[in-house]
Amino acid sequence: MVTIRVEATPPPAASLGWLDAADRFLVEKLFQDPAEYVDHPVFHEPRAEQKLFGRRSVLPAGSTYFAEPERCGLHDGGRGGPLDANSERRLFQRFNYARMRVARLLQRYRGCCVPQPALRLVLAWLHRALILRGQLAQANIALVAAMAKRSRFGGLDPNEVISAGNYALLRSIDRFDCSRGFKFS
Repeated sequence: MVTIRVEATPPPAASLGWLDAADRFLVEKLFQDPAEYVDHPVFHEPRAEQKLFGRRSVLPAGSTYFAEPERCGLHDGGRGGPLDANSERRLFQRFNYARMRVARLLQRYRGCCVPQPALRLVLAWLHRALILRGQLAQANIALVAAMAKRSRFGGLDPNEVISAGNYALLRSIDRFDCSRGFKFS
């Protein structure tokens, strides 16, 4: 796990009026928490972004989301069923690559304020990472229910057990290293 302390300065809140409330919340979190990702050898290969996403990312003017082609896989994974090992590895690589791009973009502005165009790019990579994290969670959510059914926690509400399991699932996704050759489940 690579952890990078964010030393960039957030833009003044008054200059963030072009963002919606959800993006303003993400900006606030970006500058409070360290940036983390799990490194992978594919990230250091030439044209890594094209290998992982199918083409170079295009950020439409004024948007904080990339224009995603259908074949890049951001909209086809995580439909509720388990993933095969290849699809799972690919989703984890994409997820951590997006997190790495967020960390590296923020690192560029160490000690200074992140300008609006760079902030839009950071948010686009962050949105991409969150979408991929959601797909990984959706594909593995049945694990939480199965573990909750098998486990007997005397006196605990089953909903609390499932809630704690969902949190553990998200933390596990954040820390999973697919380069070790194991399947996530």
